[in-house]
Amino acid sequence: MKNIVHQYYQLILAPNESIQRKTFYLADYEPLSLRSYINGLACEMNVKKPKTVPLSICYILAKTFDILSKFGVNIPYNSFRLKNIITEYIFDLTETQKVCGKLPFTTQEGIKKTANWFLDYKEHFDTKK
Repeated sequence: MKNIVHQYYQLILAPNESIQRKTFYLADYEPLSLRSYINGLACEMNVKKPKTVPLSICYILAKTFDILSKFGVNIPYNSFRLKNIITEYIFDLTETQKVCGKLPFTTQEGIKKTANWFLDYKEHFDTKK
C-alpha cells in the first residue's frame, strides 16, 4: 500500500509533460505470485502455510457449482471466480517506473508490515466473539 501512495505522490509532483496523455498503472514493478505472498504472510505470522488444491480439482468444483447455481444453490465459487483467481494481471509499468522511480519498500518488507499490522489488530477480526 505504501508503494502505491509513493507512486500517487510522485505522479502528483511530476511535470505535466511527463504524464500528459499517458496511462499509469500503480503496482509493484515485479509481478507478485499470490502463493508466494500468502506463504510469506504465513511465515511472518508464524502459522502453517495454507494447503493448495490441485487445479484440476478446482475446475471440477467450479463446474459443479456452476451447475448447482442453475438450480438456485448459491455457492460463492464458480468458473468465473476461478478464472479471476488464476488469471495473471501483468501490466506494463515502464512509464510508471520512469516517473515514480524506485519504490520505497520491497515485497518482503510489505509482507512483514502487513503481517505486523494484522497481528496488532487481529482482535478486530476475531469472528468468535
